[in-house]
Amino acid sequence: MPITIRLTKLDMSPICRLLSMLLACLLLDASISGCAATPYRYERLSSDMHAAGKSDSVVIKHDSPGPFVQRLSDVADIPRNHLPFRSRRTHHEISAETEQKITEYLEKNDLKDVYVCVNQYDPAGEWRRLRSNRTISPAWRYSLGIVEFARYALLPDPVFCSNNYNPYTNRLSINLDEPANILFEAAYAKDVYSQPRPGTYVAITSLPVVSLVPTMRAINEVVSYAQSESDWETEQGAYRRLYPQIGRESTPVAIFLLPVWWENALFGLAASGVGHLAGRYVESQRLRELAEIKGTPAPRSKERDQSPMAEPAESILQISTSTQSGSAIRQTSGP
Repeated sequence: MPITIRLTKLDMSPICRLLSMLLACLLLDASISGCAATPYRYERLSSDMHAAGKSDSVVIKHDSPGPFVQRLSDVADIPRNHLPFRSRRTHHEISAETEQKITEYLEKNDLKDVYVCVNQYDPAGEWRRLRSNRTISPAWRYSLGIVEFARYALLPDPVFCSNNYNPYTNRLSINLDEPANILFEAAYAKDVYSQPRPGTYVAITSLPVVSLVPTMRAINEVVSYAQSESDWETEQGAYRRLYPQIGRESTPVAIFLLPVWWENALFGLAASGVGHLAGRYVESQRLRELAEIKGTPAPRSKERDQSPMAEPAESILQISTSTQSGSAIRQTSGP
């Protein structure tokens, strides 16, 4: 009699599915690590790529979101201010050093007409910028652009203290003093400007999974730019704060493979952790590379320099030596 073979559907356990997705994220982060040191190239855009004429310099507008939004921001800041490991970055304003970094980046990459605002909530102005932005075609501006405008009107950026670039209005909103994250949004603006059809590019890369493409390009842009400018603080911030974003961007992939809601949430946390570990690994490799360069001291972050416990032993020895020599001078020069 003939032998029949029945193929049954393989029932993978949640742990196996999570491990497979984490492996995919790890491979993705490894690919990001391998292409993060490409030679940097400054972009020079043609005049027809600008929405409303080319400005002579970058103008950063500091504003107040209004009393109602300001009260919402104060309420949203309460849990952030009481977190045990809260960020030291300033909310709702930027320092002069960060302002200089973002200004130099926009000017060197010919992005002077990007509307840069700090702590601003202006739906009327946002609507005017949406209508006047000729870089994006009207089909995308009055479809997905209106959806993004509704998001901006209902969920103001100052309330959530987020940095955001809106390609439909060519606006860079800054609400958190974090140079790596601000440069990431500016790098996304450069990526959009360099496309022959920016509206179609923004629409396609807004889809799940495909959204990883502009994220990877922007992170690579920030790392390469920081290396070309010898800005270790920004480069380190990219490793520590932008690499976990790759894991968060890959979270929508789990919706198709992990049907249970708690598996999706667990995958999001795990993927962000994998991105964090990948960033720390690339940072250690970069430190080793800099240490091998003859005559180049190993860079240190300002966060460690601000801590009194992180002071190296060499500096303490120099202080003690100078103190002893000073006391000896005082003894010999006395009466």
